[in-house]
Parts: sequence; structure tokens; C-alpha cells
Amino acid sequence: MRMSMYTVTHLLFALMISSLLRARLSRRTLFLFSLGAFLPDLDHIYMHRYLLHNVFFLAICSAISGALGLGAAFHLLGDFLASDLNTLLYPITLIDVGLRLWWLYSAWFNLSVAVLFISMLMLKEGMITKHRSLQDIIRFALMVLASMSFASAKASEILLGYVNPILVEGARFAGVAILLIAYFKRRGGDEGHIVQDLTH
Repeated sequence: MRMSMYTVTHLLFALMISSLLRARLSRRTLFLFSLGAFLPDLDHIYMHRYLLHNVFFLAICSAISGALGLGAAFHLLGDFLASDLNTLLYPITLIDVGLRLWWLYSAWFNLSVAVLFISMLMLKEGMITKHRSLQDIIRFALMVLASMSFASAKASEILLGYVNPILVEGARFAGVAILLIAYFKRRGGDEGHIVQDLTH
């Protein structure tokens, strides 16, 4: 089985970068960058690591938006570091590249990334420490839960006695959707629908 960095880990890294750059870049740009960091893993549904983990998909994303393309490139960089990414020129040819830093796939590394993200939410974003409305608490709790979705395979194994692929893929995509919506949702008097906000 080919391993690569967990989908949620790609997104958590992108959201941490977004948090650091929030004062300099628009919400729309940061959302597109974060979305791009997730998009290549849509091929988990079909032809994983072949259909969307290549320079051709990267070119499509870049043509749509520079921020989206940068996010997709960021995703491919993560897979290059973590595994033996060999689909960059698919379907023309397969090339064996990648640093194979398998420890980036470990539960401990991914847990550390999730804890770092949660810490940034609290310390930099002020969630729970400054913003304590019921809505903020719910958003924070959902993001904490979603950031742990990398453990869905292990949870499935413990609860069901086997790894249920439907449960794992459902947790993967639900975690990403929750993180994107909850992170980019406006607060307080700044409230607005995320789609309306991101199109302006």
C-alpha cells in the first residue's frame, strides 16, 4: 500500500500558514490556498495518487487561481517529503521521486501537527482564550475533532475490528469540510455566509 501524508495534515499545515499570513492576505486568497492544499486528495475516490497528483492537475489549479495552484503545489511538496511520489508526470510516465520520510506518516507526527494547530487557534486566533461565545466554543470543538480525523482508520479498527474504507474516507472528507468552513467562518458582528464572503 502506498502511503502519503494524511489529507487533514496537508490542510492543517495550510491553515497554520493562513493564520500567520491573515493580516497580509485576503480571506479569499487564504481560503483558495487552503482548498488547493486539499484538492489533490480528491483522487482518493478514484485512482488515488494518479488522477490528481501530477503537474497537469497543478497547471489546471494554477490557471483557475494562483492561490489554488500554490495550495496544490504545497500538497505535492508534502507528499514528495513523506513518500515516494512517482506520479508527477502521469499519464506520460512514472518517475521515482520523493524523500520517503515515512515518519511524517506516523500517528505521533500527525498528532503533533494537530496539537500545534489547536495551540495556534487558542494563542494566535484567541479561540476560547478571547472568543468564548457558544458559537466559538462549538467551532473550536469541531475543529479539534476534525483535526484528529487522521486517526479514523485506527478508530474503525478498534470499534469494528477492521478498517472500514467508507468510514475512513467519510471521516477524511468530513474533517476537511469542517475545518475549512469552521476556520473561515466570520465571527460576531462580522458574520456572513462563507460563500458570499469568498466571492467578493
